[in-house]
Amino acid sequence: MRRYIIEVEDGKIFSYAAAGLRLMRPHGDKFYSAGKFSAYWEWFTEETAVDELDICFIYSGEPTTIEQIKDAAQKFPHAENSTWQMAELRKFFTKYRDEPLKENFRWDKNLRQIIFDDEKIFKVDGLSDLILIPEKISEPPKKSKIRVYTPPERPIRNEELVISN
Repeated sequence: MRRYIIEVEDGKIFSYAAAGLRLMRPHGDKFYSAGKFSAYWEWFTEETAVDELDICFIYSGEPTTIEQIKDAAQKFPHAENSTWQMAELRKFFTKYRDEPLKENFRWDKNLRQIIFDDEKIFKVDGLSDLILIPEKISEPPKKSKIRVYTPPERPIRNEELVISN
């Protein structure tokens, strides 16, 4: 099974192979026009030639376009449960996306969307049930004990005592 991230934004379809998150270039271009999604799927079929795939759709804007694209994608054999990690999406948005975003984001599980600090919103969906695994919150490192050397008290000897009158 091969995994892909397909982003639809501003009427453009961007495709990324999840292995390495590299941008796929249909016919040398960065994207396909969303209005030509039938031609896009013909290209995608020729390009991928896989038995089963797992697609994470990321989109902003008009949901009608993505619904049409998803409906056309249903003809592909796909995983029943699409499982992605939030760390993968964080890497996608901050490093590999055509126009990387540097802001932090949070996941709204109920609305199935990613919300960035600047309030930019992306919906996330799959061809079937999409499961997003949250990022592990790293625990702060355990404090190590610092040992301070203190010399032992030594007894005072008689010759060290000085008596003054």
